[in-house]
Amino acid sequence: PLERFEIEQLKLVAIVSGISTPRAMVQAPNGKGYIIRRGTPIGKNGGRVARIKSDEVIVEEEYLDGNARRVLNRITVRLSTEPMEME
Repeated sequence: PLERFEIEQLKLVAIVSGISTPRAMVQAPNGKGYIIRRGTPIGKNGGRVARIKSDEVIVEEEYLDGNARRVLNRITVRLSTEPMEME
């Protein structure tokens, strides 16, 4: 379901780090929360969660540029300080 949204539309609301498999929770525009971990597909551009730190998640998107070279785009999503909305 996270591949239906742009990464910028997702809000990082929680991180569990300091464990062997760190996890995080993002909130989608529809208000639903999703648990993510390293390797989780995310975003409309084929991104994957590359790393979960104590205060941010790094997403990597790989694509071909105009010269057919592979380009890696790293996106940092920082932990939100706004309260999470619950339905």
